[in-house]
Amino acid sequence: MRISLKTADHAWPGEPDSLRHELTRVARAADDVGLDTVRVADHLLQVGPQSSLDAEVPEAYTTLGFLAARTTRVRLGTMVTGVTFRPPGLLVKAVTALDVLAEHCTAAGRPREEIETTLGIEHTVVITEGPWTEQGVAAPARAVDALGGDPV
Repeated sequence: MRISLKTADHAWPGEPDSLRHELTRVARAADDVGLDTVRVADHLLQVGPQSSLDAEVPEAYTTLGFLAARTTRVRLGTMVTGVTFRPPGLLVKAVTALDVLAEHCTAAGRPREEIETTLGIEHTVVITEGPWTEQGVAAPARAVDALGGDPV
């Protein structure tokens, strides 16, 4: 059985100054006790029921890079990635760089069929999967053309 820990609500005492210390403590504890994955939320605003809209919400991939530098085994990822928050090329670059620089950590997922009609999802999936296939990236150009080249 694999057990994951999610950190979605960062309304910890002493925030924002305590945020880095609490995130480090939680991720290291998960690493030490053998949990499979630590996942962070990819939200623009805090959505926890005990939190306010002005509470701290660190950017997901920056947070994962921070945690990757402080853990050794546990895999890291987002619960869901908001594909409309970033241009597809930037998302691919962030996830790929994280995967390469922190070889132990990336836990990537793919959205379920029921949300495939979300704006930009098909284009993002094609560009996201490209670097991990023999064919590379081959998708029709859109507003942001990220085709060709190495994402790292």
